[in-house]
Amino acid sequence: MNVSLTSEQVDSFKINGFLVLEDFIAPDVLELWRSQMWTFLESEIDDRASWPTDREVFPDFRKVVGHHDIGRHKRVAAIVRQMGQGIFVGSEGTPVIRWPDPDRKWQMPRRGHVDGYSPRGWSGGFMFGATVYLYDVEAGGGAVVCWPKSHLAVHKYFRRFPEHIDGSFMSDSQTHFAPLMRYVDEQPRELVAKAGTVIFWHGYLVHCGSINTRKLPRIARFGRWRHPNQMGIQTNMSDDLWEHWSI
Repeated sequence: MNVSLTSEQVDSFKINGFLVLEDFIAPDVLELWRSQMWTFLESEIDDRASWPTDREVFPDFRKVVGHHDIGRHKRVAAIVRQMGQGIFVGSEGTPVIRWPDPDRKWQMPRRGHVDGYSPRGWSGGFMFGATVYLYDVEAGGGAVVCWPKSHLAVHKYFRRFPEHIDGSFMSDSQTHFAPLMRYVDEQPRELVAKAGTVIFWHGYLVHCGSINTRKLPRIARFGRWRHPNQMGIQTNMSDDLWEHWSI
């Protein structure tokens, strides 16, 4: 499939660390993914009492027979090839749901995280990610929140403290990502968008979820891609953030 980003879109991605593409997933594919999700949950969107609100992340969804990994979606796969010289590997299509909590007041999160790091340790560096909204996401509706240009700040941090690439920076504070956040100057942005929108993001982009004060769940699926030599790249980090990309 001949799908590719324009030079202007590539420049925007490199500057900001993310790119929002609306109407990227066709309605029939969205409907299929929605049906698969609710079947897996043994629930229905119109039956609030049936919602399993005790869970938000569903990694076992990957075991569903016949489910469509977003990395196999032809348009998504084309962008991944364009970005990563055709060698980035991964993706999973894991769903993440933000269930409604309308009694809470929405506030912009104060800090985010970088995927691959947790208090349990480092799971390896990601190069690239994609998030797909299955339903419209309005303001206060559980959208992804990101800090524009923070991928540049994180890269700067790890160039200054290469020994922290293993996640040891998280022991510096009970707030875990506080050392990284000190390098981030930009204000966070709530990425509201219509169903079928895909958000492509750099693996170093600082981001997080947000609470959903709307009436319907925010359902998103995401994939993440690594470089085949991810450990070597991370432990011998280049001054050039884009050395292992094709953009």
